[in-house]
Amino acid sequence: MANNVIWLLMPMLFMWAKGNIFNDYIRQAYRDEARIEDNIIPRTNLNELSSLLTKGCGGIDADIVFVLDNSASIWAPDFKKQTAFVRDFVSVFNIGPKSVRVAVITFGDRVYSRHSFLLWKYKNEKDVKSAVMDIPYMAGVQTRTDKALEYLKKVVFRKMRKGVEHIVIVMTDGDSLYPMRTHRSARYLKHIGVTLYAIGVGFSVSLKELKSIASSAEGIFRVDNFDALQNIKKQLGVQICPASSGNEFDELPKVTTVKQKVTTTTTTRRPTTTIPTTVPTTPVPTIPPCGLADPADINFVCDAVQMDAATNRDVKEIVKGLVMTEEMQHEGMQVALITSECPELPSVPFSEYQSDNVTKFPEVFDDVHYQTYGDLIEILENDGFSESRGGRESARHVGVVILSQEPDDAEDVIIKADKAKRSGVELFAVGLNKKVRRMVLEQIASEPKRDHVIMIGSRGEVAEVGPRIAKTLCPRARLEFLN
Repeated sequence: MANNVIWLLMPMLFMWAKGNIFNDYIRQAYRDEARIEDNIIPRTNLNELSSLLTKGCGGIDADIVFVLDNSASIWAPDFKKQTAFVRDFVSVFNIGPKSVRVAVITFGDRVYSRHSFLLWKYKNEKDVKSAVMDIPYMAGVQTRTDKALEYLKKVVFRKMRKGVEHIVIVMTDGDSLYPMRTHRSARYLKHIGVTLYAIGVGFSVSLKELKSIASSAEGIFRVDNFDALQNIKKQLGVQICPASSGNEFDELPKVTTVKQKVTTTTTTRRPTTTIPTTVPTTPVPTIPPCGLADPADINFVCDAVQMDAATNRDVKEIVKGLVMTEEMQHEGMQVALITSECPELPSVPFSEYQSDNVTKFPEVFDDVHYQTYGDLIEILENDGFSESRGGRESARHVGVVILSQEPDDAEDVIIKADKAKRSGVELFAVGLNKKVRRMVLEQIASEPKRDHVIMIGSRGEVAEVGPRIAKTLCPRARLEFLN
């Protein structure tokens, strides 16, 4: 009996030992990597950085956004440690609608907007802290940091408050599913004047990921676990609130601070007093051209075989409407065309088929292959953005599918479009007339459908298609700034 029990336990003991050995190996590899990184980014001194910051932060006015990983790789108790960190950290600021505003965005496989709150939602410290601790654990199935940063571009910083610092603190325990998209969105935020900090927790998040997010090396933090978050409050606080703005941090260990790129000081005197006062002023952030901040490779997809003169005119009008917009007048934006080619049908002389084989004459047409929209979208995904066609890996990959009639292979088109979208292609679907059902366009197009599905009801609407695509491609912050 005892021997049977031992044999039953042996596999469990083996797996336990194997797991521990593997975990030790991973931890050692992480420590080896950390020793290398110490030459670039100082590791957090957990013994020296332990207490909370004092109130005030030098009178800084700022919009501060916390972006919290809420995916399944983080256990529920650890997620609560994240929110507790945010709750404690905001205590150092003078929260109010005209001073410091706070937002919290949570994400996993998508942005959990119902379990996030924006900058203008809460107007005092008590409400902010209560809202933070009420955020539920979602256990998202993916880590879509790219979607969180895209949300900041399109929603949180759609209109930027003037004269204040704009700060984002990203906390994650793993790499983004789409690192290039994460990098592009972070790059845009930096261009419009947002300072980003990246906090990596645990063994799974890479230095490369953190560097692609943070505005500088000083804005990167790494801790071994979520308990250690409490120990970096001072270091992060000094980065956000430089010691030169007050004496709150005189007793802290010396820390190199992030240079405040957009803040200057001027001395003015009030008419009623002779005491000079220092007033922080901040210029309006320069919004970069769309092509610089968010370059894109745009492929137009249409079926030349089916095009008549009127359809050709409409497609040209759509292309012209896009390339003539101000947003396209930058080297960061590229356009190309993918279209069907007329099939080759060989000429056949009279001598080829005589009475003895004339019945085989119809077989000449068997080798003629007409390219379908499904074929064109497959080409778009596999070769449309290749280096041989001048495509760039770092640019957004965009396809504009223009339909003059519903394709015969609609089911195949939808399957190929879904595959292209999963590979990272952003798809617009344009119906030139009512022959194309909206349902088909919606199944081709990317989300949100209201921005990526365009149905043309009359000839006069054709000219509006190009500028409409430009508005969707280019961040709303840029377009509103121009208007």
